Amino acid sequence: MIFKQNLPPSYILDFYFKVRRITGSDTVVYCDISTFPGLLSLLETCKISNDTVYRAGFKKVEVILPGANDSSVERIWAKGSDGDNNLYYFKVQTERFNYSYMRPSVDVLLVCATEFAQLHKIGGSIGLLSSLSHIAINGFKYIFADDPAEVSKHFAALFETIGKNCQALEKVSMVMGHGVLEFWGTRRESAKSRRLLPLDGDFSSFHLVEDPSTTRRTDLFGEPESLITMWNANAGLLMEELRKYVKTTEPEEPDVVEYWSKVKVVPTLMSWLEGKDEPRLWVPALRSLIACHEDGTPLDRYKGMAQIFDGAKW
Repeated sequence: MIFKQNLPPSYILDFYFKVRRITGSDTVVYCDISTFPGLLSLLETCKISNDTVYRAGFKKVEVILPGANDSSVERIWAKGSDGDNNLYYFKVQTERFNYSYMRPSVDVLLVCATEFAQLHKIGGSIGLLSSLSHIAINGFKYIFADDPAEVSKHFAALFETIGKNCQALEKVSMVMGHGVLEFWGTRRESAKSRRLLPLDGDFSSFHLVEDPSTTRRTDLFGEPESLITMWNANAGLLMEELRKYVKTTEPEEPDVVEYWSKVKVVPTLMSWLEGKDEPRLWVPALRSLIACHEDGTPLDRYKGMAQIFDGAKW
């Protein structure tokens, strides 16, 4: 009973990995993936916990390398997909994993746009990806910072990778803005507190307060209003790239139009729920805090005022 009562609510799994070409033809994949929130860390420690977790719909999701059948060893040597290239996988430290557990129709897989496309390009994959209904993509900072002539190529590679590997996808959240420096080992603690905040409008109905903290590092500058304008502009460019990709790909692959017509693409910002007595969302991409309800839903200042005048509780 204790395992069932403590199964986590829907959460965002930061499936963090890097694909790097180093000397010569060697490629290295580094992983630092969120482990299992709460009592999921006891997965497979006993039959009761194991049965409870799997009955709840949790399945293993992992980085799969080309030619690698055993991901439990410390180091895997596999053959690359492009002939002579060698592919390495390292567990740099024992507490880092190349796998985690999630519920395909409940939880959200978060991956970096460029690494996600690159992994599949070299012949790797992400197990369970084909059955996920909702994924989130971040890391667009690196795409928008590239040569404008290369931006469309990056987005085309991303959209193609999604279309070919996410057959059950219903929604993809495109996370604009980075703004937070998450270091190795911090993802486990923040898995349950992450919230995706839809990027629609100017946020004028929300109560934004600039984050006074000097301990939480961001690499952004500017007032929240100017940052909102910037992220909205980036979101507009992304949606335009998607329209361009569908239009140019349609003649050769008619199914592309049907696929993307069924997938809801939502530009978002990443936020973290914090504070018990006074819940708030920390939005590093805006360098701000937003007052919210206990479940992380932003507090609408105008709706709240109307409720007060009507005699209802805020």
